[in-house]
This record gives sequence, C-alpha cells and structure tokens, in this order.
Amino acid sequence: MSKRARWTQEQLEAYEAANGADNAPDAVQGRSEPQNEAELQARCEAWLEALGYRRRTPKEIQGHHGRLWYVHIVQARRNPILLDLLLIDATGGPYSVECLEVELKVDGGRMTPEQRCLVIRDEGVVCWSFDEFKDAVLLWHKAKESRRRQYEGKQIKVSAD
Repeated sequence: MSKRARWTQEQLEAYEAANGADNAPDAVQGRSEPQNEAELQARCEAWLEALGYRRRTPKEIQGHHGRLWYVHIVQARRNPILLDLLLIDATGGPYSVECLEVELKVDGGRMTPEQRCLVIRDEGVVCWSFDEFKDAVLLWHKAKESRRRQYEGKQIKVSAD
C-alpha cells in the first residue's frame, strides 16, 4: 500500500528550495529504515510536511492558516497522556475535526502501560517502521474521505426533502 506523494516538478523544486533536497518526498522515502525512534520520528515528520502538514507551534499557528497539523511532544517521557504524534485534520471546519494518534517504535522498543492502554482501546496506533506509518496515515485519510462522502450524501438527502 506504499504510495508516493504526487508532486509536480515545480512543487518539488519549491519544497527543496525551502527545506533542502534531503527532506524532499523522494529523498525521504529512499533512505534505509531508521535505527532509533528519534530518527523514525524525524523521517515521519518530514513526510507529513511533504504532504502539507505543519508542526503545530505558537509561531506556525500565528503565521499559517492551513488545516493539517501534527503535534510532537518534545519531552514525551514526562508526558504519559499523548502518544508520539497527534495528527489533526480540520479541513472540514471546527465541527468535523479528525485526529489520529500514533506511537512510533523501532525493533526492540517497548511501550509504557499508558501507551499500551491507548493502543488496545483503539485510541491510537503503533507503527514499527516508516512504511507502517505511511500506511496508517494513508488508511486514515481514506477513511476520513469515506466518512465525509457519506455525510455529504446525507446532507443532500435531508435538504432535498
């Protein structure tokens, strides 16, 4: 299910100029599998930014008016209530915001009791590789679009009566 972000050459050149060629979508996907969780998280964040997500910081909130965000807790060991990444899609407006919480692990990594509870209760997903992360995000996007189409269909039926 691994899909590549589809960019025009102009978009790719603009992104490389702003963020460096090493962070462009093709470069991000061409690297070997990360060896530690910090490297995996950085790679996942670069991929999210290539898709149009912005890291939610005070500066970005004030200067950017997009509706695709990700939250990265910097000192996660002292914050057991959130997983590694929280993806927020507010493209549908304030009453249809959707979130995906992701815990990133590499081989040998262990989850805390709180992380296990969140994942077991289907309040988050755990991804053990970059490919698993991409698949989880793409599946989430597909599910969101399906829900939006269903909702729009119901809205049309209600207004037609």
